[in-house]
Amino acid sequence: MVRVQSLADTPVTCRLRTPFSVARAVRTNYLGLDPRDIGQDRDGAVPVDIPPLGTAAVVLHLDPSARPR
Repeated sequence: MVRVQSLADTPVTCRLRTPFSVARAVRTNYLGLDPRDIGQDRDGAVPVDIPPLGTAAVVLHLDPSARPR
């Protein structure tokens, strides 16, 4: 689980990247409840919209058969 926090007073989009292949990305709360799939960008980044002064939690399910990029 990746947890992010914004200190900006406007909405922002955080683009998460990892050297590992992500099979699935899920937006959730800090307790892991109410999961919703997030699509990846063409470059493999996971865009996460964060409200002003807000937080977000994302679970990255890594592809076990892939090698690091």
